[in-house]
Amino acid sequence: MELASCNYIPHARNIIIIGPTGAGKSYLAQALGQSACRRLLPTRYIQLSDLLDELKMAREKSMETFYRVRKAFTKVRVLIIDEWLLFPITEEDAQLLLWIIDRRHSHQSTIIASQYEPAEWLDQIPIPVAAEAITDRLAAQAYKIIIRGNTSKRLVG
Repeated sequence: MELASCNYIPHARNIIIIGPTGAGKSYLAQALGQSACRRLLPTRYIQLSDLLDELKMAREKSMETFYRVRKAFTKVRVLIIDEWLLFPITEEDAQLLLWIIDRRHSHQSTIIASQYEPAEWLDQIPIPVAAEAITDRLAAQAYKIIIRGNTSKRLVG
């Protein structure tokens, strides 16, 4: 009930949703985001690859644009990052993520939807110290939701 009522947000608690493909991680993350929006809390949903692309494109445009975009990711009250570490990331990506996650830590809520447990994130992030810092800041004091079972989507063919 605390999650649906958004009581985790004033305390800047995170939520980590883990499960296999098609289990409903994105659906649940978006439902939590809609609940926050109904309470007029600024909320942003984005896939990790799009977040990183948005930051890189902003940097190519100008440093001023980059700083503005980067700050927007740190300030939004609820940031939902889907497809967390689904694909390999670069050292540059790891540095960008660390900057954002570090500044959100203890100030804003972040919702992560991933196929991987936090312990597995350490192997997915190419800079070990950044991997530890990102994982610690996201997973410490986080609500963890594990969705087990088979995919809810049927393969046709």
